Amino acid sequence: MLFTEGGARPDLVETLSLILPVTPHNLFGCSETDDAALARPAPVQVAAVVAEVGLADIEVARALRRALARHRPPGSPFVCLLQDPDPEETRRAQALGPDMILDASLAPEHLIDVLLPIARSASGDENVPLREAVSRVAGTVAGLFQSARRDGRVDTRSVKHATGIMRDAIEADGMEAWLRVVQLVDEGTYRHCLIVAGIMTGFTMALGLERQEAELLSRAALLHDVGKACIPPEILGKPDGLTPEELQIMQRHVVLGHELLVAGDTGEVEPLVLTLVRSHHEYLDGSGYPDGLSGDEIPDAVRIMTLCDIFGALIERRPYKPPMPPAEAFALMEWMGGRLDRDLLRALRASYQMLAD
Repeated sequence: MLFTEGGARPDLVETLSLILPVTPHNLFGCSETDDAALARPAPVQVAAVVAEVGLADIEVARALRRALARHRPPGSPFVCLLQDPDPEETRRAQALGPDMILDASLAPEHLIDVLLPIARSASGDENVPLREAVSRVAGTVAGLFQSARRDGRVDTRSVKHATGIMRDAIEADGMEAWLRVVQLVDEGTYRHCLIVAGIMTGFTMALGLERQEAELLSRAALLHDVGKACIPPEILGKPDGLTPEELQIMQRHVVLGHELLVAGDTGEVEPLVLTLVRSHHEYLDGSGYPDGLSGDEIPDAVRIMTLCDIFGALIERRPYKPPMPPAEAFALMEWMGGRLDRDLLRALRASYQMLAD
């Protein structure tokens, strides 16, 4: 359960939901008397409690104490995220008996890293390395998207570490296991990036690419849709067909992603990654976007990314459709004919079947 003073921050809900189901609760959203609120049973089973508050106001501290008395089961973990962790607020937080006090401004990947032991304890499952790997990589992707929305730029230094985590997890448990756990991620854009990156990682492993080259392609796969951070949510999450005007806006995500990476100040984005982010919707027959490239203008690495992106989108669960069985997805891609590289498509299909067996 997540306690806040007002509406829950969407980015915080997104981050926490990568490791545990989240039920937000507004400390001041109920007009009942204290006695009535305490007497009524809690509406959901609570495995852990997170509070993101500012405790400079003593009334907030009192409201949080009452909420904990009602909602926190005995012995369950409690983490307090302070908006302004000065000594007085820290003292008030300590008086509430948290297991951990953290700065609410922590980047998602760091927040997930410190909260995973709490989540493991809350779930009672000690053997969750694959789920934790997915959560850590998803936290990195979440951080990139949130930074893009907030600052108009991204720092990609954390992506190298996340790619290594993903590669190690897939080597240990297999691509199919990775995809199965990733399907449990609630946030659709993050989930899609993790699916495409998992397919890319498995494919490059099957192709026998050197680890350095393979991880470069996997990094690009994690970053390929970062431009969607700049697309209006009502378009990004629209369950039915887009209007022509909305489709034009959606297709801008490849250019926006390229611009975000160029605007980054780390100087570590490789030229091939920039190309893959911009061009992964180009088709061999020239019908793709944003530049209408065709034939030999499209490098092999881009052709591979396009295949992984399409296959990932087809087998992914969406609110408006169930996941397509892999055999049907490959049949549909073969039907696309000259838009896709047929040799690489056959290789992807063979590698997927081999890794799934």
